[in-house]
Amino acid sequence: MAQRRIVAALDIGSGRTKMDVVVLKGGAVVETLFSEHREVFFAHDYAMNGHKNLSDKITTHGMTVLKDFKKTATELGAQRISGAATQVFRKAENGPAFLDRVKRELGMDVRVISQAVEGKVGFLSAKSAMPASTPLDHVIAYDSGAASFQITVAKPDATGPIPNVEVFEGQWGTIPALEALMCSVRGQERLTADTSDPHPVTRDEMTRVVDHISASLPPPSPLLAGRFDAARQQTPGATIMSFGEESSIFAIAAKTLEQNAFSQADMDRALDLVANLPTSTFQERGYAEPQLVVPKLCLLRAVMKHFDMPKVVYSYINGSCPGIAVFDDAQGSSEGDSS
Repeated sequence: MAQRRIVAALDIGSGRTKMDVVVLKGGAVVETLFSEHREVFFAHDYAMNGHKNLSDKITTHGMTVLKDFKKTATELGAQRISGAATQVFRKAENGPAFLDRVKRELGMDVRVISQAVEGKVGFLSAKSAMPASTPLDHVIAYDSGAASFQITVAKPDATGPIPNVEVFEGQWGTIPALEALMCSVRGQERLTADTSDPHPVTRDEMTRVVDHISASLPPPSPLLAGRFDAARQQTPGATIMSFGEESSIFAIAAKTLEQNAFSQADMDRALDLVANLPTSTFQERGYAEPQLVVPKLCLLRAVMKHFDMPKVVYSYINGSCPGIAVFDDAQGSSEGDSS
């Protein structure tokens, strides 16, 4: 009989730090004991610091959040606390030093993972939101964060709990989309604390951001193109599954449209609905990260346009925490950057 183990999985993203404490059995999450995320705007801080380093202020805040999470994981009996740090930590010069401090002071095994591995754990997370009987080749996992996005599909020979996958590594996230609006469209030199709230945004500005992002993306591989074709042809079960918590670009689209599946036409309607609105309106309506609503919707619309996605389905998941828990259990933290 498979042994039950309690583990804590951390997803230190570029905009939010997330943790799940779960029960694993037979290589799968069978129960979630704790799930929480907190705002830690690493990518925004990095952009405002000239794309060089993370400030002392943001790393101190990040450590405070992780200390709280460690206390909770320990109280719940976690046998292991491990996790992954993503795009901004691959770029910031002092990103590795911050993670060394996390390991030294808190004993948490958090390591920078490549986008390829980020896509793999994202695939596992998306698969966890779908029926267990869903064939691997029917899953198109779409994950998008503050600094990058991944679209992941299983390779034709994929089997087992950690299948071989192919990952499209997108270099656009919420903060690059914000920079596209403020710098490429409006002509600002770079993001600053005083000028990083873009609202209100005109519909014409949105179109220019969408076109700018879409035009910069490379074409999909033959395998990914084939999976998109299957989704467009409505192959039963073929699903572009997106996931994230309430600040994700997908949750923002779902809130704006009041539905959890959206086509390209739906996304055009979403942009129409938010045109010319100030941030105060988004605050009143209860949006997470209200100052970033339009950049997030523009990014999603651009990616859907570029790949001609017929429909994206959204499921609430606490980042890639479920996938990280399964991946680390199978691979071991020391192998976290293999692909």
